[in-house]
Amino acid sequence: MGGPNPRIIPVSRCPQEGGSVEYFSQAVIGKQPVGRNVVRVQDTTDGLRRVAATLGGIDDASAPEVVGHCSIHPLPLGRPVNQRVNQNQSVPPYQDPYVPVGRCPQERNQLNHPAFQQQGTYPIKSN
Repeated sequence: MGGPNPRIIPVSRCPQEGGSVEYFSQAVIGKQPVGRNVVRVQDTTDGLRRVAATLGGIDDASAPEVVGHCSIHPLPLGRPVNQRVNQNQSVPPYQDPYVPVGRCPQERNQLNHPAFQQQGTYPIKSN
């Protein structure tokens, strides 16, 4: 895409903390242990700060917790190949068009409510 190609720095809370990190551990990585390269943080706020300050930083958190923040970019998610209707389909947690960091806080990204409300639209969703 023309930008830097940094090393990915995974950031996460402990799965025992519950919430989205517990769901991610169970539903996405199948309760596999995380690597030693994962940077542990206290809570979502600490994770967001760490990601914002770290080139290549990535964290998992619920969409409502991250979509309106000005210092990070929430990533659209794709589906596993066997579940895709369109091979290029990804679903953003925010409403299009994306509001770039430079226009925030005057404008903020908004949660993509239709994707979360319509059954089967958002790739990772707890009940």
